[in-house]
Amino acid sequence: MTDTVTFIAVAVYMLFINWKLTIVLLITSPFMLYITRVFGKRIRMSFRSVQSSAGDVSNQLQDSISGMRLIQSFSRPILFNKSIIGPNMERSRTDLRFAVIFS
Repeated sequence: MTDTVTFIAVAVYMLFINWKLTIVLLITSPFMLYITRVFGKRIRMSFRSVQSSAGDVSNQLQDSISGMRLIQSFSRPILFNKSIIGPNMERSRTDLRFAVIFS
């Protein structure tokens, strides 16, 4: 209710200042709101995907650091490296998709 009243008050004030510009803005604002919603949903989905992959990498690193003594005791650095590279590559791909949406 208060947002509607504020919007109307601002629109009336703008009409007094410059009616031509106000009409142009009022005509184009629904289109801008639609575009903002569409891209907002896409960006939110991509951001969630980025956060999820970052969490996966973080969990893998946490597990790996916790088990570092065990890894060193069995001398298996190759398996350790493979377990880190996979999730990191997935995170890189997700970051790239996110960057494409923003550009």
